[in-house]
Amino acid sequence: MFKKLFIIFLACLFCLNMEKIVQASKIENIEFELSEDEAVLTFFHLSKGEAALMVDGHGHSILINTGHASAEKELFSMLDLFQVKKLDTIIVTRQEEGYDDNLESLFKQFSPKTIYVPSSYTNALPFLKLVKWKKGDRQLFGKRLMIQVLNEEQEETPSIDLSIKYGENHIFYMTNYSKHKEEQLLKEKLEDVNVVKMPNLSKGEALSEKLVEHMDPQTAIFTAPKDLQHGSQFIEYLYELWIDVYFVHQMGTVSMKMNDTHYEIITFPVSEYK
Repeated sequence: MFKKLFIIFLACLFCLNMEKIVQASKIENIEFELSEDEAVLTFFHLSKGEAALMVDGHGHSILINTGHASAEKELFSMLDLFQVKKLDTIIVTRQEEGYDDNLESLFKQFSPKTIYVPSSYTNALPFLKLVKWKKGDRQLFGKRLMIQVLNEEQEETPSIDLSIKYGENHIFYMTNYSKHKEEQLLKEKLEDVNVVKMPNLSKGEALSEKLVEHMDPQTAIFTAPKDLQHGSQFIEYLYELWIDVYFVHQMGTVSMKMNDTHYEIITFPVSEYK
């Protein structure tokens, strides 16, 4: 009897030690050590809202959206995890909860030089100097990163869709979607899109097969908690086209590391850093 109890005690002690080892092995910070011709676009895992960070090998940093107010601590923890010491630019793609909630706290912490918002953006933040972007506006950041407003919604909720190009890599950052908007997108030159950041599909229809085939992307990234799940007809269709699909709220933070000609996707499950 004593021998059995002793064995159980050793087993429990082993499990406790293993738990400590697993906890100690969790990621405390992430650094990509980028060369001058490299950049990383990271889609943060937040409990609510969305935010993405673009950093290049010259130290330029751009935050796209700021997450929901309830996820402010999570956002700052993610910025700390990725060792962000400064933000040069913030881009807001939609005037709505989950997109621009934490502008004030970010400004106080990082004092970004420029904040871009949709041209019909109306939130009044007197301490912020906002640059309003309309369809066709573009800005070169550094030598390789070009961001252009591909589409704009003015009548309902002010929002913009972004074309992000780094070398030969093309990311289409979609904010929302409608059939009316699709007709405009089909007229755009999107055949070279590599990665699509999908709009919040829980608020409307899924993209049509016609638009997906027009872009013919290699990768689709979903950031909204209530986006369509794996069993949906639309997701199955993406798989049939051999498109790699990533759900940030299921898989954790997703990074796209790129140079002038290629990119790779790196995932960080939440269990590895929380």
